[in-house]
Amino acid sequence: SDSLLFVYFLPKRHNSNVYTLEKDFKKCYKLIKNIKSFKCFGAAAPDICYIACGRIDGCVFTYNLRPIDWIAAAFILRKAGGAYTDINNKEVKKEFKKIIFTANRKLHKEVLEALK
Repeated sequence: SDSLLFVYFLPKRHNSNVYTLEKDFKKCYKLIKNIKSFKCFGAAAPDICYIACGRIDGCVFTYNLRPIDWIAAAFILRKAGGAYTDINNKEVKKEFKKIIFTANRKLHKEVLEALK
């Protein structure tokens, strides 16, 4: 669809045996292959609030977010009718997870399908 999504990739300087840039690019290819522009602000909470107020449609974080970086903003998003799960469509509580935040359930389903 014609949605504005932010997709975050962890910089290579963060060495982790769980994170591979190549693997995440491949997984997100269906989402990013038709993009017109690519932009990331660098902080999870403001971007999630941008979803809640309608400035953007969603964010995909391909690396594990710390709960302190997203939990308050996710509360605001949920109250605004948005959705969020991990990349396997499982509920996220206070874990370090790769998370998808979207403005609504329909878009959330589309993003999850594209990431399969």
